Amino acid sequence: MLAARSVVSATARALSRPAGARAFASAPVEADVVMIDYAELTDPSPPPSLIGRIQRAYGPNGLGILAVSNVPDYEERRKALLPLARRLASLPEDELTKLEDPASFYSVGWSHGKEVFQGKPDLAKGSFYANPLHNEVDLSALGEEEAARLRKEYAPFLAANRWPESIPELEDAFMQLGSLIVSTGALVGRACDALVAASGVGETSSLEEVVLQSRVPKGRLLWYFPVEEPAADSATAFDGAIDDSWCGWHNDHGSLTGLCRAMFVDEDGNEASVTDPAAGLYARARDGTVARVTLPEGCMGFQIGETAQVCSGGVLQATPHAVRAAGAPGIGRAQLAVFMEPEWDGKMELPSGISHEDVMRDAKGRVLPKGVPSLAGRFEVGDTFGTFSDKTLKEYYG
Repeated sequence: MLAARSVVSATARALSRPAGARAFASAPVEADVVMIDYAELTDPSPPPSLIGRIQRAYGPNGLGILAVSNVPDYEERRKALLPLARRLASLPEDELTKLEDPASFYSVGWSHGKEVFQGKPDLAKGSFYANPLHNEVDLSALGEEEAARLRKEYAPFLAANRWPESIPELEDAFMQLGSLIVSTGALVGRACDALVAASGVGETSSLEEVVLQSRVPKGRLLWYFPVEEPAADSATAFDGAIDDSWCGWHNDHGSLTGLCRAMFVDEDGNEASVTDPAAGLYARARDGTVARVTLPEGCMGFQIGETAQVCSGGVLQATPHAVRAAGAPGIGRAQLAVFMEPEWDGKMELPSGISHEDVMRDAKGRVLPKGVPSLAGRFEVGDTFGTFSDKTLKEYYG
């Protein structure tokens, strides 16, 4: 059961770290991102060449992320939504307060400074959460009393979307891009299923089916506020430390996370070109290698989460990642992430013939950055996604 009192946000996957991180020391290593064309994913029987690239991206030696190119209508929808993140974050305080939903632990609507880590509120970014498929999940078949109970007990999953009246175009833009990420994620899931089947593990749940059948994906429109002054040595590089400009090291604990390519936005709301070579997404491989992940223009990114790691018997591996905001003053960063995951009562079952120890062999924290809780310390056989989420959030938020 998901204990409401312990859930700060059912989809707040990101952490911040207090100031005091070391200066950057050397040029960041650029990741060789696995690329897949959208047309390849539409093949109902993924070919060996595609399965091999899924293995390279999501296997034990991968960075846990791949890029999908040539998704129909993607760039048009991305450009319609991301500039609205700045407008949303710039609304008057009273309007933003109306968009907050404390009953869902700020898992719907606006959230800024509600996440507290190491005694310090996270003020570096604002988040707007919504279900990209359903403004309100239909529970009418369960009866009024049971539906009300579930909505209260699982509010982070089931609270109805909230939209700002002063930005009427936000709803359609959010739902259009979010639903496109989900439908593309289902195709990525099908290719992942083919890899898992080819690996020889026993019967297991289908990632494609999780993405297609879950009614509770969660979209998170992120706005990283502009820095007031350029960061010292921002043009030099990454040594593994993070500071307040970061969305800090974490693993996604859902099944699959879809990301649009981030957009840098200036004070006039226009897309900006940022040359800060240290800004962006970083991922950490199991050998300790840290690399900056740059999604090519026109591409979506997809990251594997810990639930997929469990349900694939460890064939698919989640990796820690972090985001550093731009070091240019007056430039903010907008991005949409969509977390695709089972419903609250979805069972996290190991494949037949796979033991808890098999899955946890590479998940005991030996190469995790400081502050990232090990999967081995949170997952137990018999967990539902709700109970696993609860334990995960307790570890991150205390």
